[in-house]
Amino acid sequence: MGSAGMPWAVLRDATGQLTEPGASTHEQCFSIVQALASETNGALYDVTVRVGDHSFPAHRAILAAQSPVFRAMFTSDMRKQQSGCIELGDVAPLTIAAMLHYVYGGDLMEEPPDVLVDVWELADQMQIDALRAKAALLLTRGAINDLPSLRNRWVS
Repeated sequence: MGSAGMPWAVLRDATGQLTEPGASTHEQCFSIVQALASETNGALYDVTVRVGDHSFPAHRAILAAQSPVFRAMFTSDMRKQQSGCIELGDVAPLTIAAMLHYVYGGDLMEEPPDVLVDVWELADQMQIDALRAKAALLLTRGAINDLPSLRNRWVS
């Protein structure tokens, strides 16, 4: 048994060695999620997020863990449970890609301000609070760096 007295509380590190949870449990969990995200044959994907002609394979458990809205979709909406496809109407593919990158990797890349605004709105809609906060931080940082150009745009 693990030190916490739970037989299931054992993880594998990046080399496949069994380890007990400790200070690096967070990193181990993210490495598991990232391994799922890098899956190449698609055998374990169980849902597709679709916007227009673009499809993004994903895992229900990962989406539900990050978003109460996704969790509700997967547990209460029978059509979404059966179809395995989530249609997100008026969202740009780049916005979905940025959201999924954050959900699987815990990071949001520097994006142009218009994309960050879209990511912030999607995160707000899907109730992914940490992503919303990260997008707001990047927007604020970008706005501070762009104050002279923004001032010229607004004053003109």
